[in-house]
Amino acid sequence: MSYTDELLILSESTNGRGIAINVTTSPGALIHTASSTAGVIDYPELLVANNHTALVMLYLLWGGTSASDLITVPIEFQDGLKRVTLPQPVFNGVAIRAYASVANVLNVFTGPGSTRLTEVA
Repeated sequence: MSYTDELLILSESTNGRGIAINVTTSPGALIHTASSTAGVIDYPELLVANNHTALVMLYLLWGGTSASDLITVPIEFQDGLKRVTLPQPVFNGVAIRAYASVANVLNVFTGPGSTRLTEVA
């Protein structure tokens, strides 16, 4: 089995721009929906910027809303872009969502390692 790869842009990003985390509760703002096409695997890498004047907690929900889907990351302020995930495989329409301890101060960006693999027949 072989694959082609291409740069993956988060599905909720407009032209590669950051996605504002505008909610403070679960299920959170939608960040990315993985492809539901058979043979396609997304590997999103997430970067986050904090535009607040204090530390803000980021809560990622990776594929669901249960405790086993939750990733909690403290995001320092005035720290530029922080990588919060390495590229992780998602497929079959899995959704990645996020919420924060303060609304409208965190922005999620596509990381440079984000890739979409497509199986070649």
